[in-house]
Amino acid sequence: MTQNNTPSAVVLPSSTEDKATIRKVLKEVSDSLTRIDGEKDFIKDAITDLSKTYSIPKASLNKVVKIYHKRNIAEERAKVDEEFYIYDEIFRQP
Repeated sequence: MTQNNTPSAVVLPSSTEDKATIRKVLKEVSDSLTRIDGEKDFIKDAITDLSKTYSIPKASLNKVVKIYHKRNIAEERAKVDEEFYIYDEIFRQP
């Protein structure tokens, strides 16, 4: 007895060409994910090497590179200023 595992909401194309196109794109996406994994490994290794060489905490280097990449230093400074303002207002002695 063969069980039918076809979900009722999914309609796949029936043509061989369309299925081949889908397969090709999925393989390309998989290859892209493999490259991304390699880049993540490079980033991790590069940050680790910098941290060891210059005794800079990895967390700090990761934060700096993200700020540099996003070009959002003003936004990040504003967040820190806001946190210090909140801290000062809550814990400042009268």
